[in-house]
Amino acid sequence: MTVNELGVFIDGENVNQFEIISEIFKILDSRNFHSKTRKIIFSNLNNVDISLLTEALKTNLLQIVVSYKRIVKNKKKDKAREQNKNNADFRFYIEVLDCLYQDNPDGFVFATGDKDYTELVLELKKRGKYLIGFGNENRASDKYI
Repeated sequence: MTVNELGVFIDGENVNQFEIISEIFKILDSRNFHSKTRKIIFSNLNNVDISLLTEALKTNLLQIVVSYKRIVKNKKKDKAREQNKNNADFRFYIEVLDCLYQDNPDGFVFATGDKDYTELVLELKKRGKYLIGFGNENRASDKYI
């Protein structure tokens, strides 16, 4: 299988060490992979070193995607509260599917540290897509690995 173009997606909630991001692109470049799409996804930027993030964005030509909090109203207490759980994961799925249908790359690169994307990986493999995963092997499911 010839792999010319990849969509690269980084889960900013789980891959927050910006030095690792540069290493990912060095590995891809050394293997002559061309990345058509490069995105890093966050649910918020509260705990992010903005200067390191800005440097990672510029150095690696990344597009940042922030999935903002949803406001949920509690009917019993008549109070609104912010709900942030899994926002970045949902946005990750949406961005990957957008890339799949709009750009149709030969494969995908996922940089993440959790198991939330196992079903997405299996679906992309079923569709004949080449996949490269970067992350913590101890936290990933066997299917993901």
